[in-house]
Amino acid sequence: MNFKIVPTTGPRYWVSIAIASICGANMGDFTPDVLKLSDLGGLLMLALMFAIIVLGNQWSKRGHEALYWLAILVIRAAATNLADLAIGRLHLNYITVSSCLAALLVAILTLRRTSSLEPVVGDLPRVSGRYWLAMLTAGTLGTLWGDGIGHVIRPITVGVPISAMIATGAVTLIFILRTRLDRASAGTASYWAAIVAIRTWGYQPRRYRGFPSVAIREHACERSAAGGCSDRLAHAEQSPYPGGHLVGSETGSGVQGKITPVRAHDP
Repeated sequence: MNFKIVPTTGPRYWVSIAIASICGANMGDFTPDVLKLSDLGGLLMLALMFAIIVLGNQWSKRGHEALYWLAILVIRAAATNLADLAIGRLHLNYITVSSCLAALLVAILTLRRTSSLEPVVGDLPRVSGRYWLAMLTAGTLGTLWGDGIGHVIRPITVGVPISAMIATGAVTLIFILRTRLDRASAGTASYWAAIVAIRTWGYQPRRYRGFPSVAIREHACERSAAGGCSDRLAHAEQSPYPGGHLVGSETGSGVQGKITPVRAHDP
């Protein structure tokens, strides 16, 4: 899985990683929402796409940097689906899954041989099978953090902006530290910290797509004379799908609607 041509780390690289994080969340939605595949079916399709990209790199004489970015995009999409599977389908706890993923990421990086940890281009770790496993783990961890923070802080209309501000602050802090520390100190650890933080940040635009409608529903509930609306909204936020929300129309007596579960990363 060693790619023949990989990019150098720098502003262009990190901007591309951020864009891939945003696109990956939407690509992760594409498989179930458009292709109507299950989470497992979507993951199998993404695994096949990744295998084709790897084979294309191996068969090409010179390779191409575009293959690396296609692989990143597929890995980001798979991370979205894995987060959905863990939280939305298996109903696991955010803290438990995040802790396990963080431990797995540390274990992957620890088990890498010293030679493989040495950067080959700038401070980019050697792109091997373990690199892609670490990228998938870091992407899933960042997705869970971005989604979890927004749902831990209630109401969700407050939690989503706070989650975005925390992610932005974390990305800024990491890059400030990277510029002040020498490469030997900042190297691999700061690279993977940045990957997780950017994935958390890149998840936020996906949440904001549905954010205004949630705010409108909560405002409608406050003006409703019927107490059932707030009960339904509270139930929506506590549904097995953490992004479950109230769907309906506002009438003279309040908001009439039903709980519609949505994917784990939707607000």
